[in-house]
Amino acid sequence: MNRLLSGCPWVLHVIFILMISICIDEAWADDSDLKVIEKAQGIFDLHLCKDDRLGVELFCNRDWKQEVGRDAVLFTISEDPAVLLTVARSKELVTGMDELTEDKIKHLGQYANGFKIEHLKVGDDSAIKVEGFSSAFSELRLMDYYVIHDYQLYSFLFSVNPKEEWVNYSVLFSKIVEGAKITGGKI
Repeated sequence: MNRLLSGCPWVLHVIFILMISICIDEAWADDSDLKVIEKAQGIFDLHLCKDDRLGVELFCNRDWKQEVGRDAVLFTISEDPAVLLTVARSKELVTGMDELTEDKIKHLGQYANGFKIEHLKVGDDSAIKVEGFSSAFSELRLMDYYVIHDYQLYSFLFSVNPKEEWVNYSVLFSKIVEGAKITGGKI
């Protein structure tokens, strides 16, 4: 066998090409699996969306249902499971992050005990990310961002019901927040 391979270098070349093509096929399979997940979550169809009235930019899917209120927009990302994003601006003035105590945050989001708080940035603004569950509806999982810009409190509120479906949307939520920016709106 060694003599056969040593006398025919092209055989080694063919074997090498076959091995590479098998690896490429596997990579393509993995990529298509990822694309299926991204498509199901709507990541492929994200566009920069702006609401000049609220003064907010974020990635969204133009096919999501929207309900527009005076100081908020509700996006229905999915009806089954129920996946919602609410973007809101509070009328109440806030002077700084120190006003957002754990008790105030618990009251704002109606969180069950055990919620987690993380300080970070959304766009150029300081923000608080809260992950937890609803105190009123135990099957509802929440991830909310509270951002202060020009003394106003802005909220990006994500919810998934049932909570077991959360894992299917967490990447999408991260992508939406990646593009979020407060530009300041008309009060």
